[in-house]
Amino acid sequence: PEPDESNAVPNSGLPPTFTGTSSDSEPRILLVEDNDINQSVMIEFLTKMDITPELAVNGRAAVELIQQEGRQYDLILMDCEMPVMDGYEAAARIARWQKANGCRLTPIIALSAHTMHKHREMAQDAGMVDFLTKPVTSEQLFTKLARYLELSVS
Repeated sequence: PEPDESNAVPNSGLPPTFTGTSSDSEPRILLVEDNDINQSVMIEFLTKMDITPELAVNGRAAVELIQQEGRQYDLILMDCEMPVMDGYEAAARIARWQKANGCRLTPIIALSAHTMHKHREMAQDAGMVDFLTKPVTSEQLFTKLARYLELSVS
């Protein structure tokens, strides 16, 4: 079968980059991932898009950054399976806290190695707005980010 190119990113030979409303702004992205290799890969992809993410190593750390430190993000990339607090619980807590405090709801994209429909449903039930299956390619990541951020290929 032919690959579905309906969501394909134009290939200019250059990595896609973020272009915000001002020349010196970049999106504030929180990457919540416990695996060192997955962290490195995602950070490399984001860096090539001129995005420097903040890192949390588990769901509890992500919740604390938002609830206790008052951090605000344009988007959260949330691993679903982590020790201490999984991504499903963290996403639900973040969404509840943001609603209760009148904050803008931060889009949360689930990251999971699971491909079963039930995992997508669990992510949606937890308040996540989208889903990426690991291993993630830079093109897949860009396509998802472009849905929620002002991104362009430059």
